[in-house]
Amino acid sequence: MRKLSIVILSAALVAAVAVSLSDAPSVARSAPAPTGTGDKATTRPARSRPSRRPGSRGSGRFGQPLTKEQEQEVLEYLKTKRPELHKQAMSERQRDPRRYRRTIRSMWHFISRMKALPPKLRDAHEVHQATYIRMWQLARELKETKDPSRQKELRKELRDLAERNFDASQIVREHRLSQLSEEIKRLKAELKKRAEDREAVVREMVDRMIRPRRRSPRPDEKPRRPHPASRPASAPAK
Repeated sequence: MRKLSIVILSAALVAAVAVSLSDAPSVARSAPAPTGTGDKATTRPARSRPSRRPGSRGSGRFGQPLTKEQEQEVLEYLKTKRPELHKQAMSERQRDPRRYRRTIRSMWHFISRMKALPPKLRDAHEVHQATYIRMWQLARELKETKDPSRQKELRKELRDLAERNFDASQIVREHRLSQLSEEIKRLKAELKKRAEDREAVVREMVDRMIRPRRRSPRPDEKPRRPHPASRPASAPAK
């Protein structure tokens, strides 16, 4: 039962790290990109998208089944980098295939993100993940053991792991800060350009508000028949 809990926690942590590997919370995602002097996107209200739980059907990469090649790549990664998780995954494949597929799919998302990172940042993410899981295991053991000498050993190991986890986290945070700094520079340049084009942006905004809107028909939409009241009256019979 304890091993199963570790597998579930490891999978959850991997999914969490995979999400954290995406770009840092970006100001530009909430700000529309400029589209020339008209700057149409700046006055268009943002559309809210319904959120889906990772792993649900139709939820992008998390919901798609893996190919045999992708599954093998995940297993090779676990075997090389995390042999204890590889052993548990093999056991899980026999005991609970559905949970196994879900875990492997989360790992694949994590690995595909890791490939795009610089080596230093990739190593930092792996250290951060591995130390956190190991700290959780040691903390459980520390709560259960009654031997004072063993408690002292566990506390020292926890301290060492916490220091490694902190150092790895600093590397990740520095990378995110660098990304944000570059994004802020770009946004400032866009804001300056928009201020210079103020007259054109305002004029385009007014023209768009008074311009009649036409709904584009869908490709599968059939043409509508005119309403009887809108048809021209037939000529009176002679």
